[in-house]
Amino acid sequence: MNGRHIPQSLLAVTLMVWTCGYAQTDEENMLSALQNVERVADPQQDRTVLVYSRASSFVHGSIPAVNLMLKLLGEETGAFTAVFNNEEQEFTLEYLQQFDMIFFNNTTFVERAFTTEA
Repeated sequence: MNGRHIPQSLLAVTLMVWTCGYAQTDEENMLSALQNVERVADPQQDRTVLVYSRASSFVHGSIPAVNLMLKLLGEETGAFTAVFNNEEQEFTLEYLQQFDMIFFNNTTFVERAFTTEA
């Protein structure tokens, strides 16, 4: 193994796909790029990642590509299941406890979306 880790590979592959002019939802090209991602460990348990990608300011064009890449990376590696939810009013303590991680995808000024103490 060459020491690459999935998160670093995710970023590199997503940036490569997005900057090379692929359509942001070009699943075939993303799956092809994922073939070069080396798995450094086998998942020992199921993991669930909440992906939130609502921008409260500038909306980055890469958001759809990153969301698709997270979905595909989870499916292809078996490392996690990505759940997509941009409805911040649903983010209760009870709801969030079902996730192992929250991934904020280009959520510029995210503090504007979460305005209540809850």
